[in-house]
Amino acid sequence: MRVFILEDSNSRIVLFREIFADLSIDLTICDDTVTAATKFVGDYNLILLDHDLEHHHQENLEAAVGKKNTGSEFVDYLVMAAHPKQGPVVIHSYNPYSAEYMRSTLEKYDWSVYKQPFGLTLLEKLQEFVTKELAIERNSLDNSPKQA
Repeated sequence: MRVFILEDSNSRIVLFREIFADLSIDLTICDDTVTAATKFVGDYNLILLDHDLEHHHQENLEAAVGKKNTGSEFVDYLVMAAHPKQGPVVIHSYNPYSAEYMRSTLEKYDWSVYKQPFGLTLLEKLQEFVTKELAIERNSLDNSPKQA
C-alpha cells in the first residue's frame, strides 16, 4: 500500500506515522508544496491533504485561490500536471472554505474526494482503511501462484 500525506503539523505527523507504521506501507509525508510536487510520483492508495501549511488560514473561498504553499496550491498542481486519478483523496483541513475549494477542484477532474477534518473520527476511519487494505494485500499474496 502507498500513502501520500501533505501535512506540516508535527503532532499530526506523529499520529499519521503510528497509523501507517506497518513496514509494508510505503509512506510519503511532505510539509510543503514544493517538496510534495517533487515527491508525488503517483499510484497512491490513499492521499491525505491539509490546507493551511505554515499557518496560512483563509477566511473565505476567494482568499484560498492562488495562495502559495497551501493545499489549494498542491491541488491546482495535481490537476494541471494531469496526474492520473488515484486515491481516494481525503482533505483533512479544518478550513472550510479552502477544503471546499480543494474538494470541488479535484471532483471537477473526476478524483474521488472526501472531506473529514482532522480528529478522532478521521484517525479511526484511517485505521479501519489500513486494516482492510493490508488484509486484502496479504490475502492476495497468500493466494498468488507459487513459483517452482
